[in-house]
Amino acid sequence: MAVRAMSDPAIQRFLQAKQPLGPGAGTADDCVGAAVFLCSDEARFITGAVVPIDGGWRGSEGQLEGL
Repeated sequence: MAVRAMSDPAIQRFLQAKQPLGPGAGTADDCVGAAVFLCSDEARFITGAVVPIDGGWRGSEGQLEGL
């Protein structure tokens, strides 16, 4: 289903407008660095944080240019 959706030009344009930091849909590899950091000693004092790993989706709310 995702492969079919990702081959749709309209969905590609939507993702470019909503996720300016990535060339397309995110992958598990896009989350690895944050996960490793949160499991490390450097994150030992972090509790209850929300870390959006969304390619800029939150920052682009309301901006759907090119559609």
